[in-house]
Amino acid sequence: MGELILELALLSGRHCRVSAQPSWTVCELRRAAQQQLGLCIRAFFADGHQLRDGRTVAELGLVDGQILQAAVRAEVVSFWADTFMEDELDWPQVAAFAGLRSNGTVVTWGCPCVGGDSQEVQPSLTEVQEIRCSMGAFAALRADGQVVTWGDVEAGGALTARVSSRLVQVRDVCASGGAFAALKADGSVVSWGPKLYGGDSQAVQGELRQVRTIRASGAAFAALRADGSVVTWGLPGDGGDSQVVQHRLTEVAEIYSNERAFAALRTDGSVVTWGCAEDGGNSTAVQEQLKDVRHVAASAAAFAALRGDGVVVTWGKAHYGGDSSAVRNQLRKVRLVHATLRSFAAVREDLSAVSWGDFGAPHRVEQVRHICASAGAFCAQLAGGGLAAWGRAKFGGDAAPVLRRLTSGSAVREVRSHARGFAALLEDGEVVAWGDAVGAYGKKDLDGSAEALRASVFGDFGE
Repeated sequence: MGELILELALLSGRHCRVSAQPSWTVCELRRAAQQQLGLCIRAFFADGHQLRDGRTVAELGLVDGQILQAAVRAEVVSFWADTFMEDELDWPQVAAFAGLRSNGTVVTWGCPCVGGDSQEVQPSLTEVQEIRCSMGAFAALRADGQVVTWGDVEAGGALTARVSSRLVQVRDVCASGGAFAALKADGSVVSWGPKLYGGDSQAVQGELRQVRTIRASGAAFAALRADGSVVTWGLPGDGGDSQVVQHRLTEVAEIYSNERAFAALRTDGSVVTWGCAEDGGNSTAVQEQLKDVRHVAASAAAFAALRGDGVVVTWGKAHYGGDSSAVRNQLRKVRLVHATLRSFAAVREDLSAVSWGDFGAPHRVEQVRHICASAGAFCAQLAGGGLAAWGRAKFGGDAAPVLRRLTSGSAVREVRSHARGFAALLEDGEVVAWGDAVGAYGKKDLDGSAEALRASVFGDFGE
C-alpha cells in the first residue's frame, strides 16, 4: 500500500488534506496535520470512533480519500492532591492547572509548588502537543519530540541530566500519580519520578523494547509491546507486578487502568486483570462472562466490559460501579459505555442511557444523541435538541440554574466536559457553563466568564 491522502474536517467547517504513510501511527498523523493546519489536534475520529494513538494507519484500515473528523485541542489539564474522598467526591485547596493554547504554547495557574508556576520553563513551552499531569507536576510533549517538566520534584517535576539526555524523539508521555513514562519513536521507554510511583523502570529496561502504548494506575505502569506481550513496573499492589497472570498476557490488543488495577483486552476477546483485587484487579467472579469483549471502561475502582452482543459485565468496588445488578436487565444491546470516577453510563441501541454506581438509585435517560462525563456527573445531548444532566451537582449534575438559557433561545450545537462540569456551545455562539466552572478556569484573566469558557473549552486561550 502506498501513500494515502486523508481528508480532515474540523468542527469549524475548515477542511484540509494530509498525506500519510500506512506505517504511520496516529501520533505521527497528528504531527503532520498540526504542521499543515497550524493548530493542536486533540483527537481524530472515523465513523464516530476515536482513533487510538498507538495504532497505525494500516491497522486502522484507513483508505485513500477517507474523511476523518479532527478535534482541535484547547484544553485545561488539572492537578488535584486527592482525586476523591472515600465518602464524598471533594477537591482540596491545593491545585494547579495548565491550559494548552491552539498555537502550542501553555498558560499555567494555581499553587506554584505543584505546577501552577511555569515561569522558569516558559521559553521552552512552544509547539506543545500534549500535556500530562501527575499529582503535583506536569510534563509537556513538544512537536520536536522533546519533553518539558515543571512542578513538584517529588512528583516528576524535574529531570536529571541523564534522563533529560534520553528524552529525544518522544512519541507519547504517560503519568501515574507521581511519576512519568515517555514512549520514544524507537519503541523504548524512559521513566522518571519517585520509585514508589513507577518512576524507576531499570529492572525491566531490557524488556521495554518495541513498545506501542503505555498505561498507568496511580503508582504503576503497564507497557504493551508490538508482539502483544505486556511489561509492568511500579508498586506491586497497584499493578506493578503482573507475574501471577504473566502467562496469560499474550496477544493483548489494549490495556485499560483505574487507580489501582489494570485490565488487558486480548485479541480473542478475553480479559486479564491484575493489581488491587477489590478495585478490579481480580475478575474471577465474572471471568466466564468476559468473552468477545470489545471495549473496557474504567471508573476509579471498577471496570465495565462491553461485549460484542451488547451485554455489559462489571466488577470491582460496588459503589464505584462494580456492582450493576440493579440495572442488569437493562444492560443489553449497549453501544457505548462512559465513566466518571465513581459511576458508569451505558448508551443502548434504542438511544436510552442507563447509569449506575455512585448516584444511589440508577438513572435512565431517553433519546440520547451524545453523552460526556465530568469527574462526577454525566450530560446527554438529546435527539430533540435538549440536554439532560445528572450526578453530583458540583460536577455539573444539575443544569437547572442554566436550563432557561439552554432552552429559550438558540439550539445547542455541542456539549463538552471538563473535570468539574460542562459547557454547551449554542448555535448563536454563546457558551453556557454549569458545575464548578470557576474552579476549572479560575485564573485571573480566565475568570470563568462566558468568553473565557468559550476560549478554553471550544477555542483558544488568549495571551
